[in-house]
Amino acid sequence: MRTIFIGLLTLISLQVFAVEPEVYQYNIKGMKCADCVESVKKSVCGMNGVGKCDVTVGKMTLQAADGARLDQKAIAKAVKDTGHYSVKSFEKVETKN
Repeated sequence: MRTIFIGLLTLISLQVFAVEPEVYQYNIKGMKCADCVESVKKSVCGMNGVGKCDVTVGKMTLQAADGARLDQKAIAKAVKDTGHYSVKSFEKVETKN
């Protein structure tokens, strides 16, 4: 009985202190076609720390993997190294708990 109670308390505490993964939205300069989108996806979506990745023409939304933080400098470099693209701006997206 005591083991069940401790296990239940542990589960509850994990739920209370769970941290939402950070999400950022990026405006990408120079990305104007479907091939551009695919190039950026290949370069950025598989990076360390990236959990979810959505890329459309001129925009990109990244969600950090659980427990990870997004490295903004590395992301900007990966976008730039992909081609004639650059991160024009980015902002953190507030998520609902």
